[in-house]
Amino acid sequence: MFEGLGSYATVWVNGTQVGRHAGGLTTFTIDVTDAVHFDRSNVLAVRADHPSGIRDLPWVCGGCEHAYGFSEGTQPFGIFRPVHLVITSPVRVEPFGVHVWNDRPDTSGTATLHVRTEVKNHGTAARVVSIVSRLEDASGQTIAEARREASLAPGEVADVTHEPLAIAAPRLWSPENPYLYSLRSELLSDGACSTSPSTARP
Repeated sequence: MFEGLGSYATVWVNGTQVGRHAGGLTTFTIDVTDAVHFDRSNVLAVRADHPSGIRDLPWVCGGCEHAYGFSEGTQPFGIFRPVHLVITSPVRVEPFGVHVWNDRPDTSGTATLHVRTEVKNHGTAARVVSIVSRLEDASGQTIAEARREASLAPGEVADVTHEPLAIAAPRLWSPENPYLYSLRSELLSDGACSTSPSTARP
């Protein structure tokens, strides 16, 4: 997973081109499973291009291209944010696939969180999975939990929405008291579990 590489990226693994990406302002992931050697070392090569006269990427004011509507501007180029090698099972929570939000002000001494989890089956067989979302306080204690099941065909993506999670007497974040709750997502499939922590500010 590349968090930032501008403006055009070409990626090879062991001499095989595994993907391309256009746009340094967006993250991207590439599945390299078929190109990886599991019994010896691997070579990852990345080429970053930032040519003049870009015409197919968003315009950013102050760029090297003077014509409005073109170029990504003076953003950094090359690999300018972290790169992660992520090893997962065939069924997984997609990168940035946990979405948490609160759409009402706290007026009754409680807060309500909505949770949506994007799960994809990258395997070749249908799978039934359980998605568990646990809301934890700053000490790591579970204060709310929701669970849903989903049946996924090969290649299928599911947006799994839980019942809203309620927090009684929430501690609200502020600069003076930067208190954070954490949401821990667990994906259970055939007894295997992978977790994806994210942070919520109710």
